[in-house]
Amino acid sequence: MSDNLDLNRYLTAEPKYEIENNKYSTYAQSCYDKMMESKYEDEAEKTSENIRYSFEENISQTETKISSYKGLLSSFTHLSDLYRKYKKENSDLFKQLKTGTHDILTNERKTYYEDQEIDVLNNYYVYILWVIYIIVVICFVIFSLIYPSQSSLIIRILLLGVFILLPFVSTWILGKIIQLVYWLFGFIPKNVYK
Repeated sequence: MSDNLDLNRYLTAEPKYEIENNKYSTYAQSCYDKMMESKYEDEAEKTSENIRYSFEENISQTETKISSYKGLLSSFTHLSDLYRKYKKENSDLFKQLKTGTHDILTNERKTYYEDQEIDVLNNYYVYILWVIYIIVVICFVIFSLIYPSQSSLIIRILLLGVFILLPFVSTWILGKIIQLVYWLFGFIPKNVYK
């Protein structure tokens, strides 16, 4: 009977093994499925959080851009109004200027003719001063020849040369004198606290 029992066990062992193996495989697959499901749920949750964060970030940026756009639009509207106001004011001022230009042109012509007359008078003064200077030099020559003088002839000739050269070098001499005066003023302190 022991052989029969062993044989019976042997014959039923294979199907029991298959049944238990199937139960184990089903259990292992179920655990594996639960583990994978948990893993994918975590990943899905992280991905949804990232998408939600990105979406909220985009909403915030869009609201900021809309606010900036509203500010720029308001600025542009005010600038357009200001431009139209200045354009109208410029047009009005141009009309006023156009009416006032006639007076300015008359004043400019008057000034031009006055300057022209002043130049003519200056030329007369220059000619008159030259004539007076030449007369003075001629008188000096005549008087130094006619009347006796304590100065020697060489000194009188040198004085005559100086008088003749004086008009030609007087501007240069005056420039040097002014330069010397400015140089001397350079030594005077310009700050009272020094």
